[in-house]
Amino acid sequence: MKVLSIEQKKQWAKILYTKEGVSVVKELATRVGVTEKTMGKWVADGNWKTLKKSLLLTRQEQLAALYNELEQVNNHIQTKPEGKRFADAKEADARRKLIKDIESLEQETSLNDVYNVARKMLEHWRTIDIEKTKLLTECFDHLISTILQ
Repeated sequence: MKVLSIEQKKQWAKILYTKEGVSVVKELATRVGVTEKTMGKWVADGNWKTLKKSLLLTRQEQLAALYNELEQVNNHIQTKPEGKRFADAKEADARRKLIKDIESLEQETSLNDVYNVARKMLEHWRTIDIEKTKLLTECFDHLISTILQ
Protein backbone atom coordinates (compact mmCIF):
# COMPACT_ATOMS: atom_id res chain seq x y z
CA MET A 1 0.00 0.00 0.00
CA LYS A 2 1.31 3.42 -0.98
CA VAL A 3 1.97 5.86 1.84
CA LEU A 4 -0.31 8.90 1.86
CA SER A 5 1.15 12.37 1.58
CA ILE A 6 0.61 14.87 4.38
CA GLU A 7 -1.95 16.71 2.24
CA GLN A 8 -3.86 13.47 1.56
CA LYS A 9 -3.89 12.65 5.27
CA LYS A 10 -5.12 16.14 6.03
CA GLN A 11 -7.93 15.83 3.47
CA TRP A 12 -8.94 12.46 4.88
CA ALA A 13 -8.94 13.79 8.44
CA LYS A 14 -11.02 16.77 7.36
CA ILE A 15 -13.63 14.43 5.87
CA LEU A 16 -13.71 12.32 9.03
CA TYR A 17 -14.08 15.44 11.17
CA THR A 18 -16.63 17.34 9.11
CA LYS A 19 -18.73 14.47 7.78
CA GLU A 20 -18.39 11.58 10.21
CA GLY A 21 -18.26 13.74 13.29
CA VAL A 22 -15.04 12.27 14.62
CA SER A 23 -13.94 15.19 16.74
CA VAL A 24 -11.63 13.42 19.17
CA VAL A 25 -8.18 14.53 18.11
CA LYS A 26 -6.54 11.32 19.34
CA GLU A 27 -8.88 9.13 17.27
CA LEU A 28 -8.42 11.28 14.16
CA ALA A 29 -4.65 11.26 14.55
CA THR A 30 -4.58 7.48 14.96
CA ARG A 31 -6.86 6.83 11.98
CA VAL A 32 -4.88 8.96 9.53
CA GLY A 33 -1.42 8.35 10.95
CA VAL A 34 -0.24 11.69 12.32
CA THR A 35 0.55 13.01 15.78
CA GLU A 36 -2.14 14.48 18.02
CA LYS A 37 -0.29 17.81 17.93
CA THR A 38 -0.41 17.89 14.12
CA MET A 39 -4.09 16.97 14.13
CA GLY A 40 -4.93 19.66 16.66
CA LYS A 41 -3.11 22.22 14.51
CA TRP A 42 -5.00 21.15 11.37
CA VAL A 43 -8.36 21.40 13.14
CA ALA A 44 -7.57 24.85 14.57
CA ASP A 45 -5.80 26.34 11.54
CA GLY A 46 -8.42 25.05 9.11
CA ASN A 47 -11.29 26.24 11.30
CA TRP A 48 -12.89 22.82 10.87
CA LYS A 49 -15.49 23.44 13.58
CA THR A 50 -17.01 26.26 11.55
CA LEU A 51 -16.63 24.30 8.32
CA LYS A 52 -18.48 21.36 9.83
CA LYS A 53 -21.48 23.60 10.52
CA SER A 54 -21.48 25.05 7.02
CA LEU A 55 -21.61 21.68 5.24
CA LEU A 56 -25.34 21.26 5.75
CA LEU A 57 -26.27 21.64 2.10
CA THR A 58 -26.37 18.13 0.65
CA ARG A 59 -26.08 17.11 -2.96
CA GLN A 60 -29.82 16.37 -3.05
CA GLU A 61 -30.58 19.87 -1.79
CA GLN A 62 -28.27 21.32 -4.45
CA LEU A 63 -30.00 19.27 -7.15
CA ALA A 64 -33.43 20.39 -5.94
CA ALA A 65 -32.33 24.03 -6.09
CA LEU A 66 -30.96 23.60 -9.63
CA TYR A 67 -34.16 21.90 -10.79
CA ASN A 68 -36.18 24.77 -9.29
CA GLU A 69 -34.05 27.31 -11.16
CA LEU A 70 -34.45 25.39 -14.41
CA GLU A 71 -38.20 25.26 -13.89
CA GLN A 72 -38.29 29.03 -13.36
CA VAL A 73 -36.37 29.66 -16.58
CA ASN A 74 -38.75 27.39 -18.50
CA ASN A 75 -41.82 28.97 -16.87
CA HIS A 76 -40.55 32.43 -17.78
CA ILE A 77 -40.18 31.37 -21.42
CA GLN A 78 -43.74 30.02 -21.40
CA THR A 79 -45.11 33.39 -20.23
CA LYS A 80 -43.99 35.03 -23.46
CA PRO A 81 -46.59 35.74 -26.16
CA GLU A 82 -47.56 32.84 -28.38
CA GLY A 83 -45.14 32.47 -31.27
CA LYS A 84 -42.29 33.90 -29.16
CA ARG A 85 -42.06 31.14 -26.55
CA PHE A 86 -38.43 30.30 -27.09
CA ALA A 87 -35.31 31.14 -25.17
CA ASP A 88 -33.30 34.20 -26.06
CA ALA A 89 -29.49 33.91 -25.97
CA LYS A 90 -29.22 34.66 -22.23
CA GLU A 91 -32.04 32.30 -21.28
CA ALA A 92 -30.65 29.53 -23.47
CA ASP A 93 -27.21 29.99 -21.94
CA ALA A 94 -28.63 29.92 -18.41
CA ARG A 95 -30.67 26.80 -19.18
CA ARG A 96 -27.67 25.05 -20.79
CA LYS A 97 -25.50 25.81 -17.74
CA LEU A 98 -28.19 24.60 -15.32
CA ILE A 99 -28.62 21.36 -17.27
CA LYS A 100 -24.84 20.82 -17.30
CA ASP A 101 -24.65 21.40 -13.53
CA ILE A 102 -27.55 19.01 -12.92
CA GLU A 103 -25.98 16.30 -15.08
CA SER A 104 -22.68 16.73 -13.31
CA LEU A 105 -24.23 16.37 -9.87
CA GLU A 106 -26.34 13.38 -10.91
CA GLN A 107 -23.51 11.43 -12.53
CA GLU A 108 -20.51 12.27 -10.39
CA THR A 109 -19.40 9.67 -7.89
CA SER A 110 -17.16 11.53 -5.54
CA LEU A 111 -15.16 10.74 -2.47
CA ASN A 112 -18.03 12.32 -0.60
CA ASP A 113 -20.42 9.71 -2.06
CA VAL A 114 -18.13 6.87 -1.03
CA TYR A 115 -17.87 8.40 2.42
CA ASN A 116 -21.67 8.76 2.76
CA VAL A 117 -22.24 5.10 1.84
CA ALA A 118 -19.53 4.05 4.29
CA ARG A 119 -21.06 6.16 7.06
CA LYS A 120 -24.53 4.68 6.55
CA MET A 121 -23.13 1.15 6.45
CA LEU A 122 -21.18 1.74 9.68
CA GLU A 123 -24.21 3.28 11.41
CA HIS A 124 -26.21 0.18 10.48
CA TRP A 125 -23.59 -2.30 11.66
CA ARG A 126 -22.95 -0.46 14.96
CA THR A 127 -26.38 -1.60 16.11
CA ILE A 128 -25.73 -5.21 15.08
CA ASP A 129 -22.11 -6.13 15.71
CA ILE A 130 -19.48 -3.73 17.04
CA GLU A 131 -16.58 -6.04 16.12
CA LYS A 132 -17.70 -6.19 12.48
CA THR A 133 -18.12 -2.43 12.62
CA LYS A 134 -14.49 -2.05 13.65
CA LEU A 135 -13.39 -4.27 10.77
CA LEU A 136 -15.59 -2.39 8.31
CA THR A 137 -14.19 0.91 9.57
CA GLU A 138 -10.68 -0.31 8.78
CA CYS A 139 -11.84 -1.47 5.34
CA PHE A 140 -13.51 1.84 4.52
CA ASP A 141 -10.52 3.79 5.84
CA HIS A 142 -8.30 1.75 3.52
CA LEU A 143 -10.64 2.34 0.55
CA ILE A 144 -10.73 6.08 1.17
CA SER A 145 -6.96 6.28 1.54
CA THR A 146 -6.63 4.37 -1.74
CA ILE A 147 -8.99 6.79 -3.51
CA LEU A 148 -6.96 9.73 -2.19
CA GLN A 149 -3.74 8.35 -3.69
